[in-house]
Amino acid sequence: SGTTAAASTTTDTTAAGSTTTDETTGPPQPETTGPPSCDGMFVKQIRLVAEAGVTPPMVAGQSNFNEGLVAYSVYAEQGAVTFTFDVPCAGSFAVWGRVLDAEPGVNYYDPDSFYVQSDGGAEAGWFYGCQTLGLQPAYNWLRVRTGQEGAPCDQQAPLTLDLAAGTHTITLRNREQVDGQDHVAAVARLLIVNN
Repeated sequence: SGTTAAASTTTDTTAAGSTTTDETTGPPQPETTGPPSCDGMFVKQIRLVAEAGVTPPMVAGQSNFNEGLVAYSVYAEQGAVTFTFDVPCAGSFAVWGRVLDAEPGVNYYDPDSFYVQSDGGAEAGWFYGCQTLGLQPAYNWLRVRTGQEGAPCDQQAPLTLDLAAGTHTITLRNREQVDGQDHVAAVARLLIVNN
């Protein structure tokens, strides 16, 4: 008796989202072209000040609130801390900071703002005092929101970063200091999350 070979067909195209079909091995499989997308994946990374780069006169010192190392500067417009993230896939990410506001709410005598910058791009103001009204005078997790100095708090927009897979940086630079006050804007850690 003779043998019959199994039928085999292959479809191979290069268009994005194309599939390769091989009836001898199973259902169509998507081609992998380029870095993976974060669609359907949960990505969350927290970076500590201890892992960050600190540019003087910003300093890394022990917190009085059991937060470990925190970064702060006593000089207005001077000093920065840079956090590095390795993103496994491309997607949109929210940024959160664990920051100190010694006098919650918007007060002209209380430093509670940073400049925020992603991957060396343009800086934007993060006036997080707008987000602390009603909170305890301590470190709190706050979503990074950007706006203009003097603008109403409700005009600040949540910062969302569209990131490719790879290494990225987020830098916080000191914005203000009030003469004669011990208060400083301080950060303990930064988080990025795609959900």
